[in-house]
Amino acid sequence: MKALVFASSDDLLLEVLNFSVQAGLSTDILITGDNCDERSKEIAKRGAKNIFICDTVDPTDEDSLTSLISSLSGGYGMVLTSSDRIGKAVSARVSQRMRAGSVMDVISFMRRGDELILVRHIMGGKAVVEERVVLPVVVGIKPRKFEPAKENPVEPNIRRIEFSPVSRLRIVERRRKKASGVRLDRADIVIGCGRGFKSKDDLKLAYELAELLGAAVGSSRPLAADLKWMPEERWIGMSGVTIKPKLYIAVGISGQQQHIAGITDSKIIVAVNSDPNAPIFRSSDYGVVQDLYKFLPALKSVIGRRKR
Repeated sequence: MKALVFASSDDLLLEVLNFSVQAGLSTDILITGDNCDERSKEIAKRGAKNIFICDTVDPTDEDSLTSLISSLSGGYGMVLTSSDRIGKAVSARVSQRMRAGSVMDVISFMRRGDELILVRHIMGGKAVVEERVVLPVVVGIKPRKFEPAKENPVEPNIRRIEFSPVSRLRIVERRRKKASGVRLDRADIVIGCGRGFKSKDDLKLAYELAELLGAAVGSSRPLAADLKWMPEERWIGMSGVTIKPKLYIAVGISGQQQHIAGITDSKIIVAVNSDPNAPIFRSSDYGVVQDLYKFLPALKSVIGRRKR
């Protein structure tokens, strides 16, 4: 089975490529945007059969990406991408043009004879469903479920594609968004903040602890989406960022299912909540029933003394 892989960033692309290689698919890759030639040198080491380069299409231009991928999709049983925001938006439109099915948020796969079975969460992470692939199909791989593809001695063919952007939008300016700390999806330690914090200023308690631990700080949905106390890229959960740290400390978070769906791959989960019946404790390895305003300063003090 032949697969065409694309993604909005190279790190996500390598995760999707790993899925494709593990599934035994004959994989071609599409790279768009700036520095395609230089980026392709690293990606070429990872096991693709062919690499298509198109530096005239921006990887965030959904209109042009949809048209480009649709024009290349003939002959492929699968179009693979990451289930990030751009991947989902483009996948829906590509699958419509291909008259194909679409399966998003895939977390693993199985082989049953010649059939490829895709596995994903449903019902807010409460259940797992197995879906039999009917070709053609567009598939989105959930971020952080697969490691980046390892080096492979296969030498791919590299081909440049000339394609004129067809976006209905005209980009007049680009400004790089200021990074707000360590990336959540790459951090070894993450501190999550919830509605237990009474004000935005009180979040400094979490940031001070994070500085001692070398941790990233994230939040539950209300703090990012409703109160706007934290940027949306700090939102942890099904509709936000999926994390996979060695240690996750949930502070003042009740533990709604959409949040739990984003933290299930954490190796160790520690919950701090004053309510002993908070749902978060059912998903935690360790639970601390305590007021966060008492616990965080005490924990910071202990860690600070040990670091001296």
